[in-house]
Amino acid sequence: MARGRVAVTKDNVSPVVETLIWFCLVVCILTVLVRLTIKRYILRRFDLDDYFICISLVWDFPCGVGG
Repeated sequence: MARGRVAVTKDNVSPVVETLIWFCLVVCILTVLVRLTIKRYILRRFDLDDYFICISLVWDFPCGVGG
């Protein structure tokens, strides 16, 4: 086993959970970026819900990384 790596065992599945959290975080970021880009291209403005999405994304990142 490589030094500094954690093995996935029956009692320790934290590497799998961390990988899933990072995957979901990246999908969330890409989804928000695509949505805001399309909205900006079509409507040429952002509405209140877009600002709430940005705020939730800002709060989602520390929860995903530090959680």
